[in-house]
Order: sequence, then structure tokens, then C-alpha cells
Amino acid sequence: MEKKQIYWIILLAIALIFFAMFSTKIGFHDSFEYVNMAKSISGVQNINIFVGHSLVYPLIISPFLKIFPSLFVIKLINTLWIFLIALTLLLWLKNEKAFILFAFSPLTWYVSIQTTPILPASFFFLLSFLFFYKNDLKHNKIYSGVLLGFCCAIYTPMIVIGGLFLTINFWSRKFSGLVIYFISLGIGFSPRLILDYYLFGMPFYSLIKYFGANLIVSLGLHSSTKNLQFLQHFEVFLILVAISPFLYKLYKINFNKNKKIILFLLFSFLVFFVRAANIKYFFIISPLIIILLSNFITEKNLKVHCLISIGIIVLLTFTFFGVNELNNDKLIQKDIKNIMNDFNSEYILGGPFESLDFATFSWEERPYFIWWQDYLASLEGKENLREYNFKFNSKIPLNEMLQFSVLFDRFENKTYENFILVTQKTQEEFPELKNFKLKKCYETLCVYTS
Repeated sequence: MEKKQIYWIILLAIALIFFAMFSTKIGFHDSFEYVNMAKSISGVQNINIFVGHSLVYPLIISPFLKIFPSLFVIKLINTLWIFLIALTLLLWLKNEKAFILFAFSPLTWYVSIQTTPILPASFFFLLSFLFFYKNDLKHNKIYSGVLLGFCCAIYTPMIVIGGLFLTINFWSRKFSGLVIYFISLGIGFSPRLILDYYLFGMPFYSLIKYFGANLIVSLGLHSSTKNLQFLQHFEVFLILVAISPFLYKLYKINFNKNKKIILFLLFSFLVFFVRAANIKYFFIISPLIIILLSNFITEKNLKVHCLISIGIIVLLTFTFFGVNELNNDKLIQKDIKNIMNDFNSEYILGGPFESLDFATFSWEERPYFIWWQDYLASLEGKENLREYNFKFNSKIPLNEMLQFSVLFDRFENKTYENFILVTQKTQEEFPELKNFKLKKCYETLCVYTS
């Protein structure tokens, strides 16, 4: 390894550490869910956790939280995957251009501190992809299969991406090769099944929760989430420059020579664009796109990429720092600490969908944070929180009608007495506040009593 490469690695590591250290934003899409899962597994159980995704990444984070329980440690672990991907590009592929493109990619920094399994999934998928095409290595397909299976174990949407990868690459291959690859996939996926069985007594629990939620969206039963996400989130078009301002140069690629890779990337791109519509999802295929792009980037292009990307990085991430309209996590953390010091309550009741956010900023098991939905159910003596029903409308008479029903029961039927209500919502946003008495307001949160 050359001396300049050592300097690049050290500079990237320092930049990532400082980025994690000085950023104040914690609340990204699904981040509160993963943080509280990791805290719960590590032993800090101060809320009934919401499980809608795989628990493998929270399990990976949890041992570090046992030693150093802090949000900074979580952000540092998140940035570790960025560092590992960069090392793979530089040391394994020996592709300096790809390393620099990735290190200065706006998408890299936008995703870097987010607590999301997309980060480890992207790293292991890159390894799986490289092993798949490394035909000079014995058993390379087995290694690839195990790594791809582990990607799916960490991040459920990788099942779709993995399915595309298999369909395109095994279309004309021998069936025996596909069987061996599937067995390898199963080995890589097994940690998720084992973990679900250990925690819930059911190896497919998190899969049922995930695909059940997506089925509700697909059937149009979800009140806010729609199928064609890009129609609601036009910011997804930022992906045209978020990977690299020179993304357009991919038009130079030789289609016949790289047909399978191009088809895979195009279909994956369309899946993320139509169904997800958040630029963070594209990070899964970002390293692969950057590897291809590096073949068409000149030294001059590389310098321009870095200069333009710095500006885009600032635009994408400036809200991650300090306190602003889109980021008041630092104030919430301070308020939660002060509330816990000022009020000796057994429970903190959060407003609608706020409890999970607030519990993120506490490393104590008491007070215990309770969900607004669970509190309402306790008042009404209900055993379930919500249910979904889907009926088929038949145009011909049937001897029986098919109907799907799903119930979400309370974990335990308990009532709450010694609690305070904490919220940052106004009475217009939270009409039930009229039933409570304002006790004290802090910088962003207010405390109410019954």
C-alpha cells in the first residue's frame, strides 16, 4: 500500500469520526426503531419496542452499547460501514478513482450517520457481488451466496434486490449451480431466523410483520403511505446528482459487455425509485455504480466531482448539525434529561407516535415510556390496539366469502397511574391535550398531568 493511500484512509477515518461527533441529528427514517431495539437488546429496556424490521443490525450494535451506552457510539458504528466499503474499493479492487468518487459522493455522507441496516447491507452486498464474479477463487459462488443471504437477514428489502440479482445472473446457468447458491443463501439468512425464534418463539416473526405492513400498503389500507412513492416525494430526483454529478457518463458503458450488471442496476434503480422514493435506498447499489463510473472519469473529472460534491454534501447535510427547523433532536435530548430530573414519575406518556422518539434519548430504565395507543386502550379496557380487514367483492354468489383479518393485541393488559404526559405537539395537532393540565414547558417539550 502506497503512502498516499495510507493518508487517504486516515483522512477519511478522521472525517467520519468528526462527522459523527459533531452531528446532532438522530431522527431519520426508522432510526428511532433501530436505536431502541439495540438499546433493548443491550439491556436498556425503557419502552415496549416496535418491531417492523429485522433485529440483526440492532443485535450487531448492542454489544458496543453494553460497554459504551451512547448515541455517539451508534453513529460511529454506522460510519464504520462507510469506511469498510471505501477500504474494499481501495485495497481489494485497487481502484483509487472509485475510492475518491465514493469518499466524496454526497449520498455517502447523507447516509453515513443514519441508523439504518442499509449501511451494513450495502457493504455485504458489495462483497457478495465481488465474490460472485471472482471466478479465479475456489467456492466463490458459495461465499457470494452466504453474504447475499446475510444481506437479506440484515435488511428485508434485499430479498427483492437479491431476487433480481439471481434472476438475471442464473437465467442461463445450470440448475445445480442455482441450488448450491440457494443453500448458501439459506446459511447466510439463518441468523435472522434463529434470532427471531429466540426472541419471539417464531422464526418468521419479523418477516411476517414486514410483509404484512407492506401488504397493507399495497392493498391501499394504509392512511398515509402509498404505492407510488415518487409521486409524493420529488426529492428522490436528487439521486441524479447524489451519487455523483458525473452520473450521466454511464452512457458510455458497453451494454453487450456488461449486460447483466446493467440490467440488474436498472431494475434495482426502478424498484427504489417507484416503491421507496428516498435517496438513502440507492446506497445499496451506489458502490457498484461508482465502480462502473470510475472507468469513464478522467483526473480532471475527478477534481470537479470533488468540488461540486462538497457543495451538494453541504446542502444535503447542513440540517444534521446544531439546532434548526428540521432538527431539534439536541433540544429534545436536553429536555428529556431535565424532565427526568424534575419529575419523579414511574411512567412518561408520549403524545401520538412520540414515545419511541423520546425513549431514544434516555439510557435509564425508569421512568418507562408508554405508547399513546396503549394508554388509550388501557382506559377503554381493550385488549387490542388496532385491526385490519380486507374483503373480496364477488360478482357471483359463493358458498363462503374470503376475508383477511389482522389483530394487533396489547403486550399486556395493564393500567397506568403515576405518569406524566410529554409532548411537543400543539392542541391543534393533539386535540386530546384539553383533557390534561399543563405543568411546565421546556425548550421544545411540555409536561402535562392528568
